[in-house]
Amino acid sequence: MTVVQNSGRQSDNSIGLIAISKHQGLFRHNPTINFEPGAGGAAVLPQLGVGATRLQRTPLIEQFTGHTAIISRVNGQIHFARGFVPNGIIGSLRAVIFGNNVNGQWQNDIGMIRDPTCISYEIPVTWEQADGFEQWFTINCIRLDRYQLRRSDGFDSFNCVIAAVTFLIDYLLRLDEGDYHGYVEQLVNIAGPGQGPLIRSIMGGF
Repeated sequence: MTVVQNSGRQSDNSIGLIAISKHQGLFRHNPTINFEPGAGGAAVLPQLGVGATRLQRTPLIEQFTGHTAIISRVNGQIHFARGFVPNGIIGSLRAVIFGNNVNGQWQNDIGMIRDPTCISYEIPVTWEQADGFEQWFTINCIRLDRYQLRRSDGFDSFNCVIAAVTFLIDYLLRLDEGDYHGYVEQLVNIAGPGQGPLIRSIMGGF
């Protein structure tokens, strides 16, 4: 696990993303990961959830596709995490199996932090900005209501990656204090709308 819900440092205030990997392997997670010689790859593997069983993954449904959520950390504690998902079990099956455009909803994804593959991308902000992220989200989240897993366009339909990145960029651009354009540029340049490009960007430091 590479995300700590409580850092123990009151000075830690941030907003960002958490992401879990799609489960690769029949029972144990066995992704294809290439490390440069001497990079200490073997020591990093457990932190990436390599070898984790399906029953150790959380949430259980999202391990079949991977998942991304937005977060805020206030006084060292991640207290807010929301991810965009299909509405209900039937909607999930239609979206994942058939690729349909279905009704979407935001779910509480604090539990994702316990997933062995969970990683985070966090942007340091002021206490006020981190604390205000949840309230801003609550007001604006109704703007998104259509979910499409593979053919999301970021206008009429969204998957969890596009929804999370869109909301994070939008909030950063609205902040009056601080210059976050470098972070916005990193987020805009993610190579694709899927879970894989996002995780590679986070692991590679953009």
